[in-house]
Amino acid sequence: MFLEIVKNLGFQELIIVDSKKHIFTNSEYEIVFEEVKNLGFFLEVEKLQEVEDNKITKEKENIRSFVYSLGLEIGEELNKGKPELMLTERNTQQKNRD
Repeated sequence: MFLEIVKNLGFQELIIVDSKKHIFTNSEYEIVFEEVKNLGFFLEVEKLQEVEDNKITKEKENIRSFVYSLGLEIGEELNKGKPELMLTERNTQQKNRD
């Protein structure tokens, strides 16, 4: 019903993000393992307590150390949302077909 209302208001569906998330917490972090269909696997780690601006860089280092202690390898930090990544991937595939 909600989708019909939005479409009737003139909006067009841009993309569907089909994902499955597993969320875990401890006293310090929230960890989200996410599998996004046609995009891959993602790991998000968030500090549960607020971090002061001048300590963000240090906290990112702590998070990376924490992830490595779990035996996981990580790539670059992504500052894009899943819809943007999916649109980029879709555009790349279309260009490769042309």
